[in-house]
Amino acid sequence: MISTQTIDSSYLNVMETTGFYRNGMPTPGVFSRESLENNLEKSIKYYAAIKELKVSAIYELSGSPCIYFTQLDQVEPNPEKLAKLHKLAWNNGFAPLLWVITPTTVFLYNCFSKPSSEDQTDSKKHLIKLFKTLDDGLQQLKANAHRLQFESGAFWQWLKEKKITLAQRVDKVLVADLTDTEQILVNDQKLDRSVAQA
Repeated sequence: MISTQTIDSSYLNVMETTGFYRNGMPTPGVFSRESLENNLEKSIKYYAAIKELKVSAIYELSGSPCIYFTQLDQVEPNPEKLAKLHKLAWNNGFAPLLWVITPTTVFLYNCFSKPSSEDQTDSKKHLIKLFKTLDDGLQQLKANAHRLQFESGAFWQWLKEKKITLAQRVDKVLVADLTDTEQILVNDQKLDRSVAQA
C-alpha cells in the first residue's frame, strides 16, 4: 500500500517518463487501481492482481494484460518481498511483465519465469533489468521500455536476449505437472489411465 508522498511522486515520475501516464492521468490502455476496482468486468478479471499483488496499474496491449505495476515504499525491498510479488504475478498467469517501483529503483521482472525456492535470497533471478529513478536511469528506462516501445514491438526485440518464453508460464507448468503425475499413476502405480485422469 502507498504510504508516502515520495512514493506517489516517484511512481508518477516513472509512469510519466515512460509514457504510461500523461499529466498525472493514465494513457490509453493503462488502468489505474481505482479504475480497475470500479469496472465490474476488470475487477473480476484482475481480482488476484488487485487484492493480492496490490497493483497500482495494469497496462493492456491489444486488450491483453502486458504489465503489472506495483509500488513499494522501501528504498531497498528485501528479496523475500520481491520474490513474493514475482510469485504472485507468475501465479496469476496473465501479464508477462511486473514493474516494481520504489522511491529509487524500478525492477522489471519476467512473470513467465517459474518461481523457485532460491528466489527468497536471490531477487535478481527473474529480473530482466533494474533501473534507477535518477535522470540517467529513467532515460535508459524510457529508451528501452517506453509505452511506444511496447506498441511498436521494439521492446520485445530488445528483450529477445532475456528469453521470456511461454514454456515456464504457470498454465504450461501446471499441464506439465499433471502430465507427469498421470505418468506416475499409470506407469508406477499401475492405474488405468481413465482412473488416473479422474
